[in-house]
Amino acid sequence: MVLLWILFFHSGEIRCGAEGDPPRAAQPSRAPAKPWGELEYENIPLENSANLFLDAAERTKAPRWVFRSVTPAQLTELFTGCALPAAQGSFLLATNHWEILSNGIAISPPEELVMGLSQSARQRIYHALAPDRENYVQYFPFRFPLGTLDEHLADCHLPGDKLEMLRGLTYTNAGALCLCLDAPLQKRLATNEFQALIRALYSIPAVDLRLHIGGNADVDTLVRYWGHGGREKRIRPLLESLARVRGGGSVSVGQLFPAFARLRLDTFPDPESDAEADREDCVFTALNFFNEQADYSFEDATKAHDALHSGYAPIQGPPTFGDLVFLIDPAGVTAHVCVYIAADVVYTKNGANHLQPYVLMRIPEVLAFYPVEGSWNLVIFRKKGL
Repeated sequence: MVLLWILFFHSGEIRCGAEGDPPRAAQPSRAPAKPWGELEYENIPLENSANLFLDAAERTKAPRWVFRSVTPAQLTELFTGCALPAAQGSFLLATNHWEILSNGIAISPPEELVMGLSQSARQRIYHALAPDRENYVQYFPFRFPLGTLDEHLADCHLPGDKLEMLRGLTYTNAGALCLCLDAPLQKRLATNEFQALIRALYSIPAVDLRLHIGGNADVDTLVRYWGHGGREKRIRPLLESLARVRGGGSVSVGQLFPAFARLRLDTFPDPESDAEADREDCVFTALNFFNEQADYSFEDATKAHDALHSGYAPIQGPPTFGDLVFLIDPAGVTAHVCVYIAADVVYTKNGANHLQPYVLMRIPEVLAFYPVEGSWNLVIFRKKGL
């Protein structure tokens, strides 16, 4: 794949040429005008309460660590390299606590040991556990861009000592901050505190993005940007009308989307009314973005691949509304695709299941869903003829 105009992501920072990150704020905030105009942002912790904590049985099991494809000597080396306190080291290095498996070793640590790990030890041990799905909480940790934990937990209203405890349980992995929700943690929070934490962790960090149009706005430029894909005539009347509002007017950018994307924005697929809900993944979503109605042939991997290679091409220059953004790891493997909207915001569906909604998200928040060792290459493709 030819890498032309690329955005580089590393250590929680996004660098997009001359494009800057919009400020974060609890209240709507505005970014400086760009080709897309003047944008207003508000964070939305989007959740589906009917499907909250469906994996409770997996997360609240008694701790059991499974180290696959390791020898006793390798496991001993791992633990001795963690600089563990005497009591922790004594337990973990005692082979009578080890369960020898056909392809590895399992240990059932006491909850006090799990909670008492230092951040450096937790990072090393959990990194070794993460590749095996049997270690469910380490395989599926909650991931955040670096430095954003307090922001994500702000609505929990936890006491200061509980927040400090949670900070101490975090560790970094593949450029993101991770937190494991498990039985030892649950037992150290009151019921209402744990419920508040669950809501915060399971909510999707969506963005409510609005376009503000003042009386001196260049409406022609805005129409060209937001009408990309042959929709200029559809959106021009609204944008011109907003420009005539005294003091300017604002509109949700979702109102400017093609029908497929507009009708799904901030919604969860419903398997009861849509038999295909659990097959609608990121590729299906991205390839359908400019459509009025869904093309379900894109659920077939071969047909989606053919549509991409025949209908899209990599571009030079910055992305524009509707371009596809591919997350490419250092080995050249594509992990995800989403749709560029404006600034650092994309339209995305993070997974082929009904638990993941169609949302607008900032790029760093999207990347936190997808761990990688090294730096992501974000490669831009544009639909041919646009």
